[in-house]
Amino acid sequence: MQHFQTNIVFPCPSCGQTSGIEVQVPELNFMGDKMSEHVSEGEVYFSCPNLQCKADFEGYAYCTGHECTISLEDHDLEINGDPPMYSQTDDYNWGEYDIPDDPYGIFVSTHDQMLELLGMEFVLPDDNQIVARMIFAQLITALEAFLGDTLMSEVLGKKDKTEAFLANNTEINKQKFSLKEIAADGGIVERHVKEYLRKILYHNLNKVHSLYRAALGVELKISENDWKHLHQAVSNRHDCVHRNGFDSEGLKNKAFTKDYVRETAKIAKRLVDKVDNDLSPF
Repeated sequence: MQHFQTNIVFPCPSCGQTSGIEVQVPELNFMGDKMSEHVSEGEVYFSCPNLQCKADFEGYAYCTGHECTISLEDHDLEINGDPPMYSQTDDYNWGEYDIPDDPYGIFVSTHDQMLELLGMEFVLPDDNQIVARMIFAQLITALEAFLGDTLMSEVLGKKDKTEAFLANNTEINKQKFSLKEIAADGGIVERHVKEYLRKILYHNLNKVHSLYRAALGVELKISENDWKHLHQAVSNRHDCVHRNGFDSEGLKNKAFTKDYVRETAKIAKRLVDKVDNDLSPF
């Protein structure tokens, strides 16, 4: 069963560990005419994911279409979370997720098909950018999928890269295991690395950049202009997916011209090509 949730970076007051976790929150009220009226609030409950802690917490969430704020009054703590959204269905088992063999080829195929589709004429009388928005959103999603699948395929199952990832990631190293747990589960490290990587929000480009640099020695930032453009593209994609082309103030985002989508596709392809070339053994 699906539920409404936000992702937060939670500094546990009990054990001191900082973890990325999902928190179930009240569903937004979508009955309002304006985006500013789409809000929800109520009590929330969650636990620290640290196996040696597992402390329970009760807080109060206030959510809008672009963020959630969770307050823990007992600990004088306020946490800003990601925009709320529906969870994956319960029957989706991330543990069985098969990383594709060719993330690069999948991105290029999607990229080329989307640009071909962009060249066709689809116009609705009351919204002349709707198809461009759909193509744009798919391109950014394809970029995120490439970054996630490539990072997981390069780190998991490769001892040297897993060790490099662990050596340079303070967040995951806060997870503690007993000798008993390690002895009983020889795959405990890789399993937790995979779980950590699959929970990363790959549109958080600065974080993904840090992970690539630490684990693989790959720089994602080609130029300041490209990097700035992609950051704005991620923000614009949020307007496409979560607000049907409107911004957080309820105003129409008119950025999605065909030229803008083509430029974004070119910059995304440039980044993907760089990653593929940097990781190529030849």
